[in-house]
Amino acid sequence: MTRRITPHRAEGTVNVPGSRSVTNRALVIASLARGMSRLRRVAVCDDSHAMIDGLRALGIDIRAEEADLIIDSANGLDGTGARIWAGASGTTARFLTAVAALCRTDVHIDGEERLRNRPLAPLIHALRAMGALVDRDALPIVIDGSALAGGTVSVDASSSSQFVSAIAMIAPALDEGLSVSWSRLASKPFVEATVQVMGVFGVASSLEPGSLEVSTGQGYAPRDFSVPPDVALAVYPALAAAVTGGSVTIRGVVRDRLQPDLMVFDVLERMGCTVDWRPEGVSIQGPTELTAVDAEMGDAPDGALVVAVAAGFAVGTSRISGLSTLAFKESDRFAGIVTGLRTLGARVDRRDDAVVVTSRIRHGGVVDAHDDHRMAMVFSVAGLAQEGTTVTGDESVTKTWPGFYRDMAVLVGGDWAVEATWPTARVPDAMDVIAIDGPGGAGKTTVAEALATALGVAHLDTGAFYRAITLDALRHGAQGEALEDLARVIDVRYEGGNVSIASEDVSGEIRSDDVNRYVSEVSANPSVRREMVRRQQEWVAAHGGRAVVEGRDIGTVVFPNAQLKVFLVARPEVRAYRRAAEMQHTGVDSVQQALIRRDELDSSREVSPLTPAEDAVVIDTSDLTVEQVVAKIVAML
Repeated sequence: MTRRITPHRAEGTVNVPGSRSVTNRALVIASLARGMSRLRRVAVCDDSHAMIDGLRALGIDIRAEEADLIIDSANGLDGTGARIWAGASGTTARFLTAVAALCRTDVHIDGEERLRNRPLAPLIHALRAMGALVDRDALPIVIDGSALAGGTVSVDASSSSQFVSAIAMIAPALDEGLSVSWSRLASKPFVEATVQVMGVFGVASSLEPGSLEVSTGQGYAPRDFSVPPDVALAVYPALAAAVTGGSVTIRGVVRDRLQPDLMVFDVLERMGCTVDWRPEGVSIQGPTELTAVDAEMGDAPDGALVVAVAAGFAVGTSRISGLSTLAFKESDRFAGIVTGLRTLGARVDRRDDAVVVTSRIRHGGVVDAHDDHRMAMVFSVAGLAQEGTTVTGDESVTKTWPGFYRDMAVLVGGDWAVEATWPTARVPDAMDVIAIDGPGGAGKTTVAEALATALGVAHLDTGAFYRAITLDALRHGAQGEALEDLARVIDVRYEGGNVSIASEDVSGEIRSDDVNRYVSEVSANPSVRREMVRRQQEWVAAHGGRAVVEGRDIGTVVFPNAQLKVFLVARPEVRAYRRAAEMQHTGVDSVQQALIRRDELDSSREVSPLTPAEDAVVIDTSDLTVEQVVAKIVAML
């Protein structure tokens, strides 16, 4: 779905759901305690539903009693015939993989396609070292814990702290106890939260730098436990106050060590917000103008999305670091936050594990949330301060906060809760597009990237789509009808200059010699070309219809009504030299011959042949710098 956001100052008091993170930890731990536990104020969302269904599949009796959950684990785990569907929940997949290892029989675990591509191998390797039998390193898996034992185990926790938490929570069920070690730990506060919940249910542990030890002879005891409000969700109404200069109180949110995203409030305070912690909750007053910040967010990477959007409304240059694990979430949030901010006109650079925001959000646009709940929420809030913002994929908020738009409407007006529409057409009739066409080596990509940056709009390299399907075709040996079928189903995405297939970053591989050799042949296939053109049009529509688009048929086929059409050319030897430098080839002559062959194929293909549009402006870039070409195009505008 698509949601158009109406700007509004955030004012009032709001409740947020119970913590999803704490809920899922408490569900697992209560299920491992022999007896009956009661969980109050649990998170009611897709993730907690997936966890509950998975634990029920393992024989745990979980039932609702008014607003509480009753977990009866008196009969223990029974994995006989168990099949667990984790949906899109990484927490469920990881925690229940460890819990399933306690069963003395085969347990099948699977989830949605995007979950299959998220990291799981480090946890599986650790469980194998403990004696479990696991057939694969990624979902779907079959796991048998018949020989599972405690002792000492090392885990690679650099991509997710959940691997440590998963192993720690099953430790009391192991006769020998357990000592878990790691060299690098992503988001340590989430392991601290796990340790705290374990302590509530009667198990002591020792958390040291690089290790966690749970001594033998302990067992979980049933408890009556209240889940605190979710700070990871409270950051969104806090952001609403920050970017609109509003005043918001979030009931029940207090300073505690269970939830790492509390640090977001400290960062917002550094940016000029007034944050008042009270027994009944926290109040945030947004300033007249936010100021830039340098924040290390490695312990709360999801909260970094909020800080990055706040930086998009701040004065000065902000740097938000510690974001490497964001690439492995429900979507590639690292690329998504950069692309989303650029779509709204901010100048953003990606540097190692950081984003640097050097200029403010300047206009609206269509931001694709990629079915990621956090991306949908953070850019919906951005729309409160920037006219013309639209978010696609807003229905994904059900993963953690199904009532997000309803509850936030209390702060920003009731219309926000209902103003959602299905797109009536994939591609608008009139596109605010600049089409850059031309043969290889003419400078299309370099010029298009620089022009998009100068204009503050999205940039699309359409050739990336053809290179991606060529790579996938080579991997699968797809030809003829198989190639056409592949074109219809391939999950290829282009964001922030990065290209992925089914969430795998293939940005480097699509420039290989093999891809270069066959891309013309693949792109000449009429069915492939029609499918890729449709996807390119949808991509621009999702980015607000405002983009610099480069390729070989943009002005003639993909966007024949583009605002401006430019066809770049260059002398053959110049093109060959540029392409050889790009590919790090020493044989300029062989590169030139390859370019000539590509030109012949592209110019003679049946669908979308390479030719300038009748109304295109032809620019010879042979003796011009990139800056000079961009200046010429800007002058035309």
